[in-house]
Amino acid sequence: MISYRIGSASALAGALLSAAGCLERTETITVARDGGVTIDLRYSGDPQSFDRPEALPGEKSGWRVQRRSETDEEGKVTEIWTSRRRFEPREKLPSNFGAKDDPNTDLYLSFPTTVRHDRRADGMYLHFRRVYEPRKWAYVQFWRDHFVDDEVQAIMDKPVEELADGERVRLLKLLVGLELFKQVELAGAALEDCGQDVPQDVWLRARAAMLSAVEKTDWEDFVRRALAIELKEERDEYFAGESRRLLDEAYAAFLDELLAAAGDDEPLHDRFDAAFDRAKTHYDITSQLGSDHFKIHVNMPGELIAHNADKIADDGSAVWEFDGKAFRDRPFELMVTTRLPATRDDK
Repeated sequence: MISYRIGSASALAGALLSAAGCLERTETITVARDGGVTIDLRYSGDPQSFDRPEALPGEKSGWRVQRRSETDEEGKVTEIWTSRRRFEPREKLPSNFGAKDDPNTDLYLSFPTTVRHDRRADGMYLHFRRVYEPRKWAYVQFWRDHFVDDEVQAIMDKPVEELADGERVRLLKLLVGLELFKQVELAGAALEDCGQDVPQDVWLRARAAMLSAVEKTDWEDFVRRALAIELKEERDEYFAGESRRLLDEAYAAFLDELLAAAGDDEPLHDRFDAAFDRAKTHYDITSQLGSDHFKIHVNMPGELIAHNADKIADDGSAVWEFDGKAFRDRPFELMVTTRLPATRDDK
């Protein structure tokens, strides 16, 4: 078992592992009196923000998207995607942006949306409801919360350039260790997904092989070699490349042990590889969504009866603002109800 403590190592993580930036996701949903729905989308961020494994609105999922870029006075480029789509009354509203033939549709952000009519004596009630379905996160967050202590947190809070060599070594262990235990969790999820009934002792041996592959690393030499590189870009590239190499070796050790117990079952190898890739894609999407900012406006006809919005805007629309952490391990619901007064035709 690896004995070093694990933490977020946020200062060093940016140098080792690149990640897509955050997206600003603004959506305006307008419900007509007859139940028809118009959805206006506006997504913005730096160009890298759109380079992610998650499905975004596009032609394959029925959205005709207009794309443009803006550059500010400091040269910062912002990419903007906009789209408008009309849905007829009783037409099913989209629950994600995956194409019908996309095998990874179930991995993407899911947000089932409905508008329901409820006729009562005092009028017609319209109920809008959207649920951002929960995405598993605690299974990896556990390691951060469980192992980080005040001493580690103090090191992580320091600027990277102020770290002593020993602190750099410790933070590198933390970061790679976190990624390693995440990989163990993903491996467990992959085995379950590919339907492989693995005996407990086989799983434990494969898990131990994965952890041991990294435990024997000479961390001091690792950091010493990195610090000998003068250019920061090249040093960051070395850190990232060597960290990935260690994790690849750990994955190979896990798979070797698993296949040895299964008699070098090639179909198992292929199934597990595919399942592991899916588990990693699901994790990557969830991780990137955490920093995305959502702003949802819902315009409903009639008198506002009840809602769980953050606020009601001056134009009467219900408004929610949240980030992607809102639906980690829990559903996040948007609900608003309005009433259209009874008419002579209702009698």
